[in-house]
Amino acid sequence: MTDREPGQQPASVQRSAGQQDAGQQPGGPRASEHHMARDHAAGHLPGLNTDAHSQFNEGIPGSTGYLAPELAFASQLAVEAGETLLRHFVRGIEVQMKGFADPVTAADKASEALIRQAILLSYPEDGVEGEEDAPRAGSSGRTWLVDPLDGTANYAAGHPLFAVVLALIEDSNRDHALLNITYDPIRRELFHAVQGGGAYLNGRLLQASACADLSRALVHLHFSSQREVWELSLELAHRVTERSPHARNIGSTALAQAYVAAGRLDAHAKVLSGAYDVIGGNLLIEEAGGLVTDLAGQPWRAGGTLLAAAPGVHPLLVDRIRGLPI
Repeated sequence: MTDREPGQQPASVQRSAGQQDAGQQPGGPRASEHHMARDHAAGHLPGLNTDAHSQFNEGIPGSTGYLAPELAFASQLAVEAGETLLRHFVRGIEVQMKGFADPVTAADKASEALIRQAILLSYPEDGVEGEEDAPRAGSSGRTWLVDPLDGTANYAAGHPLFAVVLALIEDSNRDHALLNITYDPIRRELFHAVQGGGAYLNGRLLQASACADLSRALVHLHFSSQREVWELSLELAHRVTERSPHARNIGSTALAQAYVAAGRLDAHAKVLSGAYDVIGGNLLIEEAGGLVTDLAGQPWRAGGTLLAAAPGVHPLLVDRIRGLPI
């Protein structure tokens, strides 16, 4: 998706050696599909009947206790939204442009509509803010941040790297998530975190990378469509890759965040960061033992810069970036 603040062949992929098996354990997203297909056929919205998805719920650490209903609801809903994306993905994609280098598809809109309707029915007092529709204020003091399709440019091009993101925040502390779900429907990988409860991939505990050598680090960099930000991004890339040449841009900020939490990437740096695809990922990274700040090493704020990294790499990157005119 774009760097904007709020208000603004389904296939399993074998993961590399050393990574945890994805989507195969009992009670994970794949095991839940039969339950959700049954409920959908019966006319029920996803996530509204947690008893109907008890097998899925039992497979999620943290599905009992703090924010347990919200976690189960958001997990199920993200998977159902992911299935909506896949249905559009395999039958062809009509792309419109909201602005320069800012695509939107019917799948973005369908996914967000499904998510908004489910939240309205299950948590009517909560607010909702998403990429494709106007914010809806709530009265509970909580808001769901929705990125219905993060990685739209990838998706529109048929590139299978994209995600659904649901994060729950308190209105009094909008830069920090209480809960996050990031779901990759192609790989059937569901990343989740609840504040204070650890970060998980398909129910398995995540730990940020132990890397402390920039020459070995995989650093994710982002190039904005905004001219002034793009120029700073080039300078950032120059400074980082001078010591860390293994730079990446996978085209999905949300998955980049999740991959830092999983130790697949060692860092993620952006000159401009939004909220929908970042705030929840920050929670994943911090719960996995990583560090999240701005590029100067100061507390992160939505709309500012971002440096999310493994603890051994973070201070080295702050030193490399120091003096960037941001």
